[in-house]
Amino acid sequence: MKTYIKYLAVGMMAAAISSCGDFLDPKATSEYVPKDAESLNELLLGQAYPRKDIANTLDGFLHLMDDDIAFAPYQTYDNYFENKLSAMQIVFTWQPNMWDQLYVIYPSHNVNQYKAYYSLILGCNAILDYIGQANDSQEEINNILAQAHALRGYYYFQLVNIFGKPYNSPGGPESLGVPLKLTSNIEEAGIRRNTVGDVYDQVLSDLKAAEELYESLPADMQWKSNFRTSLPMVQLVLSRVYLYMENWAKAALYAEKVMNNSNFKFINVNDVPRMNPNAQSRIYYMNYQSYNSSPEVIMPFGNTADVAFWLFDTPKNGTPCFIASQDLLDSYEDTDLRKDFYIATTKQQDNYPRNWQTLPLGKISLNSQNNNLGSGSDNFGRSFRLSEAYLNYAEAKIELNEDISGVFAKVDLMRKNRFKPEDFKPTPSMSQDAAREFIRAERRRELCYEGHRWFDIRRWGMPEIKHVWHVDGETDVEYTLKAGDNAYTLPIPRTSIELNPDLEQNPMDSGSRPGVNINK
Repeated sequence: MKTYIKYLAVGMMAAAISSCGDFLDPKATSEYVPKDAESLNELLLGQAYPRKDIANTLDGFLHLMDDDIAFAPYQTYDNYFENKLSAMQIVFTWQPNMWDQLYVIYPSHNVNQYKAYYSLILGCNAILDYIGQANDSQEEINNILAQAHALRGYYYFQLVNIFGKPYNSPGGPESLGVPLKLTSNIEEAGIRRNTVGDVYDQVLSDLKAAEELYESLPADMQWKSNFRTSLPMVQLVLSRVYLYMENWAKAALYAEKVMNNSNFKFINVNDVPRMNPNAQSRIYYMNYQSYNSSPEVIMPFGNTADVAFWLFDTPKNGTPCFIASQDLLDSYEDTDLRKDFYIATTKQQDNYPRNWQTLPLGKISLNSQNNNLGSGSDNFGRSFRLSEAYLNYAEAKIELNEDISGVFAKVDLMRKNRFKPEDFKPTPSMSQDAAREFIRAERRRELCYEGHRWFDIRRWGMPEIKHVWHVDGETDVEYTLKAGDNAYTLPIPRTSIELNPDLEQNPMDSGSRPGVNINK
């Protein structure tokens, strides 16, 4: 009977999620209240951690909007299945009404990033609402509480950086963020958007609560290679949050806590195996987002669908339609091994000034001979990893203008693992301005296609970006995201506003974003 009720709980929550709008149906306390850590843990795994049913709608398509991606010139609408290429074009060209257009193309997929994150937040809220009913040891309860707070803090951080202005932009903290819904009960009155500052305050509150709870646990429960949140994961996210807030001292402080954690070390890409070292067309790209393959991984999450659905889905001619941008490729030194190991390379020719097709997903398992994605339970699409801590630390210390030569000595602990020993050269000391540009470029090189670039260029001033869409072999259309463009903050999906009319929409350009034929 206990097992039946346990799985009924997960099913009830799943049903609530699938049948509701943005803030979901109230919890059915008269029907079921989980009262032990085991059932709460099932609820946590089933509804608070990223799930397969929303894997395609979390973060993967943000890569299509940044400057690390380019549309492959050999693709045409005739090559692609159904309307998939049209959906990609909508995102790639920053169309103001992207959600409406995506819904028309994929009504069954319900591509709604806003709703997807709130469905996960519901799972966290349910845990926090029900935990008081549990009759278990304080240690078990604190472990579950820590995970719920860590996940909710991270999800709200993602939401506010997708649908709110950058915190460090003029008037950022006072501008509209996203609604804070902190219980699993629905409220009668309409729920309005909180400010960006309010949401950041809640993010910090959740993450600090998680940190305190983890610190109350025995050391062997603070981090395990068990695909769950942990103390170092929370500290890494805190470092990222403070970095976005430009609280440089705290960003460096939390980054250093992760850097000093002996559970993690850098992977040396010289040691990464190749299927056939003598044939570049048959490199086997391992999954860098796995405990089993990389000692840098603090916590893997999601799955390859969040990456592959938007960046890799293969059309009829067998060639992925997006490639690494030339600008990203040019940022690597010739001897930098990351260009070969982080960006997949295959035999497909294109008319770019390079010899190989470059796929924007070399960090997940891939046999490039046939462009086949790896498979298996250990194949994750994202991870929190050690390299980010070093880069957060370096950026913060450079902004503080503290011991720049010492900062680069720490960064070189990472960089020396990205070159052959005979090719590595220590990073020289330089001015603060030069150091800032260097570390931003290094962050781009190291963390490409891991969900950072879009958020980084937002907080670094929202520069102009140009994307070229190849209509056919003779027509290339260029689209421009202007500096500070409204599209740097995504609109809230119209379907979500219809369910909650008190949600105020973000500023949007009217009509469609036009392109310019650059072949004329």
